[in-house]
Amino acid sequence: MKEKVLYYCEFCGTAYSNKKDALDCEAYHKTPKKLKNFVYKPKGVGPAWPYTIRVDDRKGHSCQYVYNGHEETLSD
Repeated sequence: MKEKVLYYCEFCGTAYSNKKDALDCEAYHKTPKKLKNFVYKPKGVGPAWPYTIRVDDRKGHSCQYVYNGHEETLSD
């Protein structure tokens, strides 16, 4: 019988045959540290959700998300 060990990225769940590749994948994913710069549109003009949100990661990089007009109800 052969045994096979796999390493999984904690963020995306991708399986790797070696630990280094899994750690590299985990380091690649940016994890939010802080949400800021919420921009809302007036009632009747835009959604109730923020129109844009800026997200900063722990390394000081940031990304801006823009509402695409589609709402999806997610259950916890």
